[in-house]
Amino acid sequence: MTQSQATRSIIDTHRHIFGPKLRQKFAENIGFDDSKPLPQANAGEMFFYRESVDVDYSMEIQQKSGVTLCVNSYGGEIDTFAQNIIKASTIDTLKFLHDESFELQNRFPRTLPAWPTLMLWKRILAM
Repeated sequence: MTQSQATRSIIDTHRHIFGPKLRQKFAENIGFDDSKPLPQANAGEMFFYRESVDVDYSMEIQQKSGVTLCVNSYGGEIDTFAQNIIKASTIDTLKFLHDESFELQNRFPRTLPAWPTLMLWKRILAM
């Protein structure tokens, strides 16, 4: 008789978590207002939910709902972050996001793996 191996389901919750430095950039450059209640939307129709701009709340909600691993890669949004949010070159934006990712990984080591930042560095080195 063959025993089956344990498997782990992967579900893309499409939750974006942003650390405090990126949240500050939202406030400085694209109209996020820390003093107003959430959710919010700016003039460019970007929506801010507590699940994305309050990282402590987001991680708590994810863990309570059974999400055990969060991949924070920033996907194809790097150019948007560079031009509109961080207002820096692509390389400086990648460095900013890399540093923010490591800070989040230090705060949530069991939930945020280190490997997504490697994708950021691959992009930096490819430039």
